[in-house]
Amino acid sequence: TKAVLDLVPVSTRKAYDVRKVLRLEADADSMFELKPTFAGNMVTAFARLGGRAVGFLANQPLRLGGMINSDACEK
Repeated sequence: TKAVLDLVPVSTRKAYDVRKVLRLEADADSMFELKPTFAGNMVTAFARLGGRAVGFLANQPLRLGGMINSDACEK
């Protein structure tokens, strides 16, 4: 959608908040993030898409450039 294109920069060298992107994609007020304070470079969440339950796994570019480390793997 246009809103997602506005949030995600064209340059891969610029960081953005992937949580905002996931909230735009999920149904309104349906996102529930798991362990938001552990391994901040990985976002894990439950949400609804079109009324169906889904799980999100996403790298967070704002933390460690989205690099996956051992804590992110455990998460």
